[in-house]
Amino acid sequence: MAKKVVVCEGATEVGFLRGFDDYQVENKKDPFSFHGVAILNAGAGSKVKKKL
Repeated sequence: MAKKVVVCEGATEVGFLRGFDDYQVENKKDPFSFHGVAILNAGAGSKVKKKL
């Protein structure tokens, strides 16, 4: 139950954000989860509205 959800079009965007999150943690920054952020893979741009 995240306070904030980042809806991604697909696996590429999810992978990018996970990589960025890992990079931030390696550089002693807070992870997304610390701020109540979750990443959602919508599976394709045309499915985003159906997921929400």
